[in-house]
Amino acid sequence: MISKIFNEKIDDLSASYNRLIDEITEDQKIQINKSIKEKISEIDKNNLNGVVLTGALLKFTGSSPLDLLNFFSSSIERRINLNQYNFLVKTIFDDNPPLPTDTIFDLAEYTYLDNKVIIRKINELTEKLKSNKDSQVLLFLLILFFRNDLRNENYRLVYEVLTKIGGNKIKELKNNRIIKDFLTEIKPEKPKEIKPATKKSIQKESKPESEKIKKEKTTIPEGKKGPVKEPILETKSKKVNITKKQLIILSAIVGSIIIVILLFIFLKHNKPEVPQKETKMISQKQVSVPENTTTKDAANKIQQKTANNTQKQTSENPDIETNDEALKQYVIKKGDTLSGIAKKYYGRGYYYKHLADINKIKNPDLIYPGTKIVVPPEVNKNTSKK
Repeated sequence: MISKIFNEKIDDLSASYNRLIDEITEDQKIQINKSIKEKISEIDKNNLNGVVLTGALLKFTGSSPLDLLNFFSSSIERRINLNQYNFLVKTIFDDNPPLPTDTIFDLAEYTYLDNKVIIRKINELTEKLKSNKDSQVLLFLLILFFRNDLRNENYRLVYEVLTKIGGNKIKELKNNRIIKDFLTEIKPEKPKEIKPATKKSIQKESKPESEKIKKEKTTIPEGKKGPVKEPILETKSKKVNITKKQLIILSAIVGSIIIVILLFIFLKHNKPEVPQKETKMISQKQVSVPENTTTKDAANKIQQKTANNTQKQTSENPDIETNDEALKQYVIKKGDTLSGIAKKYYGRGYYYKHLADINKIKNPDLIYPGTKIVVPPEVNKNTSKK
């Protein structure tokens, strides 16, 4: 039986598992568990289905979650697919993971675009799970980390939470090939420590480069009596040579500029008064109406200018629809944030609080793809300032 598991190609995990457990009686469980552990070094690690099936049989024959944690960390060297993950959840956890659904969503499904959000979520989940040091939770986090369909930031989140709540129980975990690759290729970023400024560091930074001069040294080489001076290294400012012709041209240009400025000032102060014509305000811009034109012509001119202004605004902002009714609802897509939606429709990202208040979203950082939210055409500035 054990040689079949270790060496034979397994296509259907569930069918193979059900066939094997039907052959095992209660009296044989302890002996089979012992035999599997004795021959575990013979397992073909490239046969990933065989490794997964062996782990399920170890659980069926009485192995503890901590034993399974050590088995998977030493035997799985390639990430498992979704079918293998679902098989392990079904056989090891009886299709009932030891974590709530929303926590699993935060770990595996939610998209973290900002490094600060990831750090905050790591601390939040660690604080939430640190009181529960059950080995089943650690085993589930490890199996979740071995999945091949997570994003880099989700791998980082699962690994950080697993190592922080695991402690000494997962001491040997860093020997796993997958985790070694993860630590070298996708190493978690650590926040940089900002050292307080000292008087010496301030003096060093304020010291100009021109003052950094190497002092002159005198040495007496062997076989010579007199001192030999080493070259002094210092920074010298480059001299700019201006010819007489260039100086004349430069002075002529400066003189011309001064004359133009004086002429502009003179004309501004001595400008003759011109009788102002009646104007009408349209959309915060003045449109002058000549006296000789009729009322109908003036109205046509105003209507044409208003249409041109509207067309210009629409062409400058093609992503924003002019119809107010089209802005009433928005379907959240993958990768969206409330601040990004607010910036798109209102021009400012900090109006996300207005959207959160209108749609009764308690946590603005936690939104789900597919959710419909209301986007009013105007922003209540008093609400958004709160």
